[in-house]
Amino acid sequence: MLPENVQLRVNKIPIDDNDKNIIKIKEQLKKLGNKNKYINSLFLSQEKTSKALEKIGISRNTSFCEFYLNGFDSPNILHGEELLSLEQIVKYYNEPYMLEELKEKYPEASKRFIQFTSIEGGGSYFYDNQTDAVYDVTWGQEEDMINGILDPWFTSFYDFLEWYYSDEDEV
Repeated sequence: MLPENVQLRVNKIPIDDNDKNIIKIKEQLKKLGNKNKYINSLFLSQEKTSKALEKIGISRNTSFCEFYLNGFDSPNILHGEELLSLEQIVKYYNEPYMLEELKEKYPEASKRFIQFTSIEGGGSYFYDNQTDAVYDVTWGQEEDMINGILDPWFTSFYDFLEWYYSDEDEV
């Protein structure tokens, strides 16, 4: 279950491509001359999301999975960095920019630490796929995170979400 303040601020994504609102929008886009492949790429259903989360190794019983599976819909930036869409997360998972230099030394790091904000501003937020913790990592701290030297910013993604969508200014 997602925190109540998160549920109030995000829109649920449709269960599948048969959602009546998606069908209506797709029909309008077709009338404008858009191709099916392009139109289908615009919509992410819970069904597609589940498959994508599975591919990057996210456990079904985590708040991270719950958030992207049931609630994420491009939120306003509330605290800190803008959260990435699942499509962007998968891209960073496949091409781990911040962890690129450490790839040879720590080949499994990009599977464990999932980047879920951009690198703009000199750092990024990472989700620890093994512990559910969230890290706020600036350039040069990547190896400290991997080696357990850097303390988690939040001990759970649930706690991170509560803060991110709260009215609180500080952690």
